[in-house]
Amino acid sequence: MTEILQVKRIRPCGTHWPNMHFPWISSIFVDESARGRRLSGQMVAAVIDHARKMGFRRVYIPSDMLGFYEAYGFEKINTPVNYGGETDFIFARDI
Repeated sequence: MTEILQVKRIRPCGTHWPNMHFPWISSIFVDESARGRRLSGQMVAAVIDHARKMGFRRVYIPSDMLGFYEAYGFEKINTPVNYGGETDFIFARDI
């Protein structure tokens, strides 16, 4: 099996919202042909492990996927309106 998990970097996020939530976990995507193998959970776990090693105690995920990240121990903490006028959700998890 090819290794597909990689933490690119942890860096300050952009200016989409006032940056009170850091570090972000974002851009998690599993190709449709690979879904159903819990790869997204492995990716989230890898990033959490990396953030923990860097000394962070909490991580955040911006997403519109209600019910998905809660299965990984995240809770919805905010519902900002994005630049397109749509509602997003911010999830958090203590690590």
